[in-house]
Amino acid sequence: MTVAGECPPTFSRGDNAEMIVALQRALNDYSYEVKGPDLFVDGAYGPKTEAAVINFQSWYGLQVDGITGPETWGQLGFCTW
Repeated sequence: MTVAGECPPTFSRGDNAEMIVALQRALNDYSYEVKGPDLFVDGAYGPKTEAAVINFQSWYGLQVDGITGPETWGQLGFCTW
């Protein structure tokens, strides 16, 4: 759970966390055009999760770096302002 003005932690390739499960599920809710193939939900930020994040970032005009930070979390609706 986040509080006002906060986002989940920043994650990148190689990370493993329960919050990555939420990220993978959220990305799977988007169409193939937005994120590519469905992800296996396992909490591991591997190459497929990174590729889905890159596709998502590109689709929404975010900084394309494959890292799930505040800008990406915000677009996914995980941040409270």
